[in-house]
Amino acid sequence: MRVIPLIADRLATIRQANGYRTDAGLRLHRGWPGHVLSEEEDALPLLAVHPETETPTASNGRARRRDRTAVIEYVVDALRTAPDELEDVYEDIRDCIVALEAEATTIDGLHTVTQGTAEWGVPEDASAFARLMVPVTFNIITRS
Repeated sequence: MRVIPLIADRLATIRQANGYRTDAGLRLHRGWPGHVLSEEEDALPLLAVHPETETPTASNGRARRRDRTAVIEYVVDALRTAPDELEDVYEDIRDCIVALEAEATTIDGLHTVTQGTAEWGVPEDASAFARLMVPVTFNIITRS
């Protein structure tokens, strides 16, 4: 199961026209935000999703379970962005994840979806970027 396209398709729907608070889904990147930030002068704000970890959790010979974690990042210019914007985007991301959690068992190969602890703030290097990071873990079942 490919979780990045699954979550990216959901994140792309974050638009005010779809009932969300923000239009964060308009600038979605599948991959690490550093690639876009180093190449595009007007890259911000940027919503990105990338893989983080995979941990085998169980196997019984016919089925194998694993937890695959992706990280959703929203990057903004800290000097030009109100903290309220980060909170609104977080609420939109959370709403996307909650909807995906409710549908998890209807998606082939997916058992559960769980949001981890969200973090936001200015990086330690004191750059002008503020980030919101939200990990999402997908419990995947592969049958032999």
